[in-house]
Order: sequence, then structure tokens, then C-alpha cells
Amino acid sequence: MCEVQKHKLKKILVVDDEEVVRYLYDLALSNAGYSVFYAERAEEALEILSDENIDVMFLDLNLPDMSGIELCRRIRSDQPNAYIIAITGYSSTVDISECYEAGFDDYLEKPVSLDLILTTTYKAFDRTKKIEKAQGEMMSSQEWLWDI
Repeated sequence: MCEVQKHKLKKILVVDDEEVVRYLYDLALSNAGYSVFYAERAEEALEILSDENIDVMFLDLNLPDMSGIELCRRIRSDQPNAYIIAITGYSSTVDISECYEAGFDDYLEKPVSLDLILTTTYKAFDRTKKIEKAQGEMMSSQEWLWDI
């Protein structure tokens, strides 16, 4: 399977109310072969997540209907293994420690380069893969114990 096709199996959610930002992520991620979902508002993102299993998410912190921090908390309660990245253009008014306390795994300041988007995405999927592998090994260990 070629690299682009392999990425198509990997889903990403980008939540940002700025069309130009969504376009930038589309350039980087869709062209790299990822399957990308977009939302302008937090409620729209939650609707997408109710229908799709998405492991990597980029959330703007300043959304019109809910803060990105609150959105992260809501997502994290349902998807503890997701990799969630905060994105903001207002770094001076955002408390980075509050982002991590809310459940963000990473933090990016706008403007974000295409290269940084791709590098962060690769790192995110690498981590989710390691978590899935560890959970699989743990399940195998538990099955082994039941066989004793």
C-alpha cells in the first residue's frame, strides 16, 4: 500500500472558525493523504465526533460557541487516548498550563507552517499507535492470566 493510501485510513479533525486556517490544514494534511474533517464551531466538532472515530485533533482555542479548552475537556472525557493539539493566534492571553490541564497534548501558535503541521501530525499518530500497541499487549496479558 503506498504511503498516501496508508494515511487515508488515519482521520484528523481540524476545528477553527477561520476559513484560511482550515485551508492551510487542508493543504498540508489532505495532500499528505490523511482523511480530514473540518468544523467551524465546537458543536459541529462534537457532532462529527459522535459519528467518526478520530484519533488526532487540532482545536482552535478561540471558537465562537465554546472555548477550545472546554471543547478539549469534553472530547477528552469520551476519548482519553486521542491526541489533541491546541492552536491559537493569541498566545499572550492563553495560559499554556491551563491547556495541558484541560487535556491538550501539544500547543501550536499561529501562524503554523505546513512542515510543523505535518511533523506534529506524524508525532501524534506515532503516539496513538504506541498506546494502541500497549493496550493490546495488556489485553493479551490479561487473557493469559485467565488461561491459568
